[in-house]
Amino acid sequence: MFESPTKRWLPFPPSLRGGGLRLLRARGGRGLPVPPGGLPRLLGPGGGMRRLRGGLPRLPRLPRLRARRAPPVLGLDISSTAVKLLELSRNGGRYRVESFAVAPLPARVVVEKTVQDAEGVAVAIRAAVRDSGTRLRLAAAAVAGSSVITRRLEMPAGLSDEELETRIILDAGQHIPYPVEEVAMDFAVLDDSAPAAGSGAAGESGGANRQAAVLLAAARRGAVAARADAIEQAGLRAKIIDVESCALERACGLLPGQHGERRDEWIAGRRGAHPDEWPAGRYGEHPDAIPDDAALAVVDIGAATTALSVLSGGRAIYAREQLFGGGQLAAEIMRRYGIDAAAAEQARKRGDLPDDYETEVLAPFRDAAARQVARALQLFFSSSRYNDVDRIILAGGVAALPGLCEEVRERLGTPAAIADPFAAMAIAPKVNAAALRGCAPAMMTACGLALRSFD
Repeated sequence: MFESPTKRWLPFPPSLRGGGLRLLRARGGRGLPVPPGGLPRLLGPGGGMRRLRGGLPRLPRLPRLRARRAPPVLGLDISSTAVKLLELSRNGGRYRVESFAVAPLPARVVVEKTVQDAEGVAVAIRAAVRDSGTRLRLAAAAVAGSSVITRRLEMPAGLSDEELETRIILDAGQHIPYPVEEVAMDFAVLDDSAPAAGSGAAGESGGANRQAAVLLAAARRGAVAARADAIEQAGLRAKIIDVESCALERACGLLPGQHGERRDEWIAGRRGAHPDEWPAGRYGEHPDAIPDDAALAVVDIGAATTALSVLSGGRAIYAREQLFGGGQLAAEIMRRYGIDAAAAEQARKRGDLPDDYETEVLAPFRDAAARQVARALQLFFSSSRYNDVDRIILAGGVAALPGLCEEVRERLGTPAAIADPFAAMAIAPKVNAAALRGCAPAMMTACGLALRSFD
């Protein structure tokens, strides 16, 4: 009833120290509706895409360290059913939620994470800004990982940004299956480097043969422009366009057990509350911290898609997306009880559904969702050196569905928990704390985007 055999590979962008990738302003796109000021940057402060001699787009330079603090940004997660807005501040090492809001999107405005109606998205963004009361006007949004192509390249160490740009542009056709003028591109030099193959020991030949790992990212300009255009129409400025999997990975660093501490120590040390005052069992039956080399599976179940990201040592090593989500549960409620989508969602949240809902609708959906998680993990195991994961974190709007976490835990025999990135955060007095906690699993991507304020 709830199965969807269609699956799509999700190109995975590896982690960067800055926490994501940039797809910066693209000036002079061919026939592309570019908003005022051009397209936004996908990562941090630094220029935009410029024209080189011969008409080829020039890649942006990486941002330089600055003493002046960058202005904060709103995290804007544009999903298939809602716009989620989050504003964070930081005092010392502790974050605080300053404002948040969730504004629903009409049907067909965003289809499978592709913006079809920028004006419809802009209306929802304006509503979220109004409801949240935020005064920020810079925003960070994200494109789906399935629309981004990433390649890890080896380049001679010591090249300047201009030399790297030239080499990457000349070789772009080997790595990107689209005309270079149709994509927004960016690159970043990773921290690690290694001797070139056959060069012998490190340091031999005065380091002339050392190679630097360079991450190249490219996305269709249309995917970047659609989100940027909606944000601009809402009266905000799209400062950053990130990648959803990078934002999710960034937010996972806030989850208890990701800092080499026990869950109770982590919460008590950062929240100022005694561990006995914190709800027990929120993160499953095994509160001990996950070892650095352990594998953490984050399953983000949205309205239309389910995305699996596997992290090890705090860095994502695998990602895959498939067509399965909470929209199938809503469709079954509508079909069985003859109500529209809005009434189905309200009835489900209030628990105001007929007596057979639990056995005839909810239980089969939970079973289907657990099988989707199991199948996604089996595909990961078959393509990696892993044969198990140490913990499963459920995120997305479906994660808090009654009984789903327990179903996944029992079926897979692996500790499972519901994501809550706000567990150790302070909350501003004007924020509805109960509403925020209720939305926490669905706010992971928005939280990862809001964290870009502190790059």
